[in-house]
Amino acid sequence: MNGFNVNSKLHNSAGGIETLIFSDLYNYILQDDEDPTKIKHYSRSNFEKLIDKQKYIPKLVASPNVILNEYQKQDRDIRLKYLTVLRDLVHEKNLRPTVLSTYHTLIETVEKKHPETQAAHHPAHKTICSHWRTWVNANFDKNALASKCRNGSARINLESEAELKHHISTLWSDSESKLRSAHYSVYKRNVEEKAKSTSSIHVVSKRTFYRRMNSLSKTSDKLNSSQTSQAERNRLLLTLKGRIKTHYAMQRVELDRMTVNMCLLDDDTNKPTPPISIYTAIDCYTGVPVAAVVDYSKGENKENVLNLLRQIYITDENLKASGKPTVLVMDNGPGFNCASTQKACERLNVTVVYTPSNQPSKKPYVESFNQTLREQLFRGMHITDSKGKSTVGFNSYKGKRTDKNNTTLDKGLEKYADITVSDFLCILNKFLTEYVHQVHKRRGVAPIMSWNESIKRVPRPHFTYDQVKEKFHVFKAQDGNKLQPNGTVRCLKQDFYSSELKQFYIEMNGYKNNAKNPIVHVHFDPFDARYVSVSFKRPNCAETFEIVATNCDIESISEPTSFDELNGYQPKSFSVYQKEKIEITGQFGCEIPSFGHRKSRKNRSGQPVSSFNTNVASELSTSERISLSNNAESKLTKDIDANIESTSADMYNMPAIKRKTNKKHTPKGKKREW
Repeated sequence: MNGFNVNSKLHNSAGGIETLIFSDLYNYILQDDEDPTKIKHYSRSNFEKLIDKQKYIPKLVASPNVILNEYQKQDRDIRLKYLTVLRDLVHEKNLRPTVLSTYHTLIETVEKKHPETQAAHHPAHKTICSHWRTWVNANFDKNALASKCRNGSARINLESEAELKHHISTLWSDSESKLRSAHYSVYKRNVEEKAKSTSSIHVVSKRTFYRRMNSLSKTSDKLNSSQTSQAERNRLLLTLKGRIKTHYAMQRVELDRMTVNMCLLDDDTNKPTPPISIYTAIDCYTGVPVAAVVDYSKGENKENVLNLLRQIYITDENLKASGKPTVLVMDNGPGFNCASTQKACERLNVTVVYTPSNQPSKKPYVESFNQTLREQLFRGMHITDSKGKSTVGFNSYKGKRTDKNNTTLDKGLEKYADITVSDFLCILNKFLTEYVHQVHKRRGVAPIMSWNESIKRVPRPHFTYDQVKEKFHVFKAQDGNKLQPNGTVRCLKQDFYSSELKQFYIEMNGYKNNAKNPIVHVHFDPFDARYVSVSFKRPNCAETFEIVATNCDIESISEPTSFDELNGYQPKSFSVYQKEKIEITGQFGCEIPSFGHRKSRKNRSGQPVSSFNTNVASELSTSERISLSNNAESKLTKDIDANIESTSADMYNMPAIKRKTNKKHTPKGKKREW
């Protein structure tokens, strides 16, 4: 079969990768990369059917694209006018491409098809022959006709220049170490390896490599400096975004958590929530936000990061971009750099790259999007309620904590809350929908259009949440769960059943000296209580079996529901996906039912409060007033009389033994109230 050789990598339907280890005219043998013991044998006809049904899809090898400037594109298009006509003459009239008679025929044909060339200076005969050889040797790749980049060194060809930019913008950006000699050694090894298959790529000099790294380091240092203005920071982020080269959608996805100085109102209690946070995931190639999660916990946690990873595979009627990422770039915060996140990414076969915290230069795309949220959502969104009241931006948003333009708050942040949680999620969904459909100035195209073009140009295996839901079962319920005779296990107050578990229970009872209830291990996803994964080992077998069990009480629910919601609590974080389809207007505006409000006056306890004159008349010392204020009953029952001072003194002067045996007074001399 053409295109499949030994050592070829293929994606299977389960999301894994298998390697072709043997092939001949009649047979194909595949080996699983994660578990080399799994070997699959197919006949030639069956293997071709699986390829036609896309059960196996070739794994794409990421290679840098040749990036041309405007001068190179213009020069390439001029040469294509002549060479495309020459190709037609060779194929249709069987002319020899490099002879002089063919050159004269070429010039006449070009002037007829392109009249604007009649007054131009035509390329010479030898120049056309040289361009023809270059084009044929490049397998008719039009970019091979472009001239050398005038902004770079003339000694570096296009392929080597693209490989150099690709290496520096990815490996350097993803590494904390800035040792130039070590980076150059890795670059040299990678290029020498690729040069075995692509002879046009060669290693640049160490001086050229260091000069490129220094340029990128200066940009990063300015961005990380606290003295850099916001306008300069935005410009530097655009510069870094241009230097990170990606070639298709979901090749590189950046994740981050942004804290917001804004409180919301709870839908049930109408009480203000703590300040919110937004977890976002941005596709670097298209600029599409592929996931967003809102929470109001005090710090980032692993549960919310796992929920963000889940949202990458989920869509709704408005935000339809989803799929399996190749590389996830995130900082090493406690929520991102944890065992559960790493285990989920490993089960999903996704590469994770950790960057240092508080260094926005390592994640320029998601940092730039966070600034877009602050400016265009929290400060620029037009919000209108059903009564006609409208605002530009959120009145409850008080800006970034380090923003110099922020005013001092005259009351607590929760006092400004006027948007409910459900309304905020709807507004955020509306904003993201409008954002992906608007043409961006830097890209010149809407993010969703760039996404659709990439999916058509580079088809990749697509996975929905239902296909990978068990991959997110990374939290362990407890050390051991007892399997019940009816094939159920209990996890977080919920019962889960599987017919395979029931069969396993029957098998275990068949063994001698076996416990009545076998011990199994239950792993779950806190945001999807519909299923859990149950793992166990059979006697005399080292292999671990894993079975997906279904919740006995919510079998009919099609959408994921968290364990917290089933147990009567609020979930730790909220998804922005909505059931209703939003009309695209081209404007950042949204309508809500009404702005919320809460009472600013606290409810009184109903107990009388002592006045200033009463406290003065009592003639108590400071320590006595403090003790009385801490004892609510003493304020209501203690008599205020003229000889209170002497009475207190007499009681405190009682002997220690007498105070212990006196049943009418406390050890400190206070009268007991029966």
